[in-house]
Amino acid sequence: MSQPSQSKQLCAFSGCKTPTSILSVTCPSCHKAYCMVHRLPESHSSVCTDLGRSAAHKAHKRDAALIKALADQGGARAAKVNRVGGVEKEREDAKRRLKEKLTAAKQTRTRTSQNAKK
Repeated sequence: MSQPSQSKQLCAFSGCKTPTSILSVTCPSCHKAYCMVHRLPESHSSVCTDLGRSAAHKAHKRDAALIKALADQGGARAAKVNRVGGVEKEREDAKRRLKEKLTAAKQTRTRTSQNAKK
């Protein structure tokens, strides 16, 4: 009786014999399956590391250009003013809620002490 042989998938890192059939991570740069020890691009390939860094750098430059364009149009200043106004309104609401809680606690304390005197 022979058992059917299953192809055992191993970590793509050279020299690693860890099976990846149960738990593995696929690298978004090289599209290979790695074990949990070698899942980060820094641990399995300098090429993948460089690709990840350049992609992050491009995204950062794109975001910075977008923020600058919004600031030039006055959008960032308007958003900041709205945010500050929102913070002040939130602070006033918090003060109002605190006063309500203190008043309710005082009334409860007064009722409790009056009931105790009877």
